[in-house]
Amino acid sequence: MDADCRFSNNGLVMTMSTLASFTSGTMLVGFCLSVTFAILFNFKVTTKTHCGVANYLPSISAAIAEPPSSYVWRFAVALCTIQRLGLAVTHYSMYSSISLNKPQYRWLCKLCFFCELTENLGLIGLTCVSSVEHHQAHEYFFIVFQASAMLYMMLQCMVYRLAITHGPGPTHEETKTFMRKVCLFLTNLIAFFSALYFFYRHNHYCEPGVYTIFAFLEYIVVISNILFHYMVTNNFKEREVRMGSRAGSKL
Repeated sequence: MDADCRFSNNGLVMTMSTLASFTSGTMLVGFCLSVTFAILFNFKVTTKTHCGVANYLPSISAAIAEPPSSYVWRFAVALCTIQRLGLAVTHYSMYSSISLNKPQYRWLCKLCFFCELTENLGLIGLTCVSSVEHHQAHEYFFIVFQASAMLYMMLQCMVYRLAITHGPGPTHEETKTFMRKVCLFLTNLIAFFSALYFFYRHNHYCEPGVYTIFAFLEYIVVISNILFHYMVTNNFKEREVRMGSRAGSKL
């Protein structure tokens, strides 16, 4: 008797919607707790500026560098890393399976996958190496993460637009989803470049409260990124992820 026959055909079955909710929810809760704990337990350290002006919010890099916030953030990223990397492959597989006559579509799918993968690797890097441990390396990983994230968002909007216009016209729900993705991308883009402006003002003029605005805009960048990734995965909410099921089994 085959030893494998002793076990049930049933395995773990999870909808993509559930997986998207778990992954994005974990990242969002981890982020919110990290900032909250930084304010509650390390306010003076995480809001300190190089010129000593008043600041009321910690930057993300400062917040995730000090315990207990650093433990919470690293735990949240650790819980989601495998899922996020696996979802990058899944997204590419789903979109590249659509047969379009436009040759640029396949290249856009590949570029989109590369950017999503690079974004996640950058996130792992900036999480593992805090700004306190090695500022230059942390900064490098952040640049890789944010540049890849913004490029990914733009490419994903382009890929999704081409995908939903293939064959019959896009449904009302698909059009709404596309517009929401574009809004999140623009929110991320505007918030990021606005944050750069206020960061420049803080470094050159040392005005009270300016670094607080910079930190708040950073929060918007992160939250819009998390919501965008949720929407991308939730496009396939009726699909299932199976683990441990016997090959060919219908459960």
